[in-house]
Amino acid sequence: MIKKHILLAATFTCALLPTALHAQEAATPTPTPTPTPRVHLVPSAPADYTGEPFGGKAQTIPGRIELENFDEGGSGVAWYDREVGNKGGGYRFEDGVDLKGMILPAGRKAWYQSNQGTPTVGWMFVGEWMHYSVDVTPGTYDISVRYGTPIDDKLVDIYLNGEKLSSVATPSTGEYNVWGTVTVKGVKIDADGRALLRVEAAGQDKDENDLDWIEFSKSES
Repeated sequence: MIKKHILLAATFTCALLPTALHAQEAATPTPTPTPTPRVHLVPSAPADYTGEPFGGKAQTIPGRIELENFDEGGSGVAWYDREVGNKGGGYRFEDGVDLKGMILPAGRKAWYQSNQGTPTVGWMFVGEWMHYSVDVTPGTYDISVRYGTPIDDKLVDIYLNGEKLSSVATPSTGEYNVWGTVTVKGVKIDADGRALLRVEAAGQDKDENDLDWIEFSKSES
C-alpha cells in the first residue's frame, strides 16, 4: 500500500456563456465544437502500459528524474498535451510535449530557452501529464520538485502505479525562468521493482508550470 500525502487539492469548473444569436439564427443554433478530451486514466500497473523507457533505460527511485526524459509511446500513452505540437521545439522534436532546449530559437523571448543546464518542460497546463518507467526500491522518501511559475495555486500531482503519492503545491517563483524547489517529506513507498510514475499538472487552470526535475531521496527520519 502507498501512503498518500495530499498537500492541497482544488477542483475548478469553467462554463462558457453563449453570446446572443441574431433573431433569424435562433432557430438554427451554431453547433458547439467538441473539445479535445483530457486523458486522465492512470494505468494501475506496468502490465497495463504499452509505453517504453526513454532511450531503453528505466529511471530509478531513489534518484533524480529529468522530466524531459519521459517515456516513449506517444500521446495518450507516454504523455498528454492539450495543444498540438512541441511549442518550445528545443528537444525531442517529434513529440508533442512542449520542451525548452539549450539554444534560444530565433526571434523568441528569452524564456523559450532553458537556463537550467538541461532541457526543461514548459507550458505545462492543468491536466497535462507524462509517464516514466521506474525501477523502485521500497522505503520512505522525500520528494522534491524543481519548477518555475509566476502563478500561485498551482499543483504537481505525483502518481505511482495509479495511486497518488502526493499533490505538491508550487507557489509563484515570480517568472517561468526563475526556479524554486519544493519538498514533501516522509512519503512511504511499498512498490518494489518496475513501476509506472506519472507527473501531472493540477491546481488553478491559469497559465502554466515549467518543470525541470523530480527527485526521490531516502528520508533521514
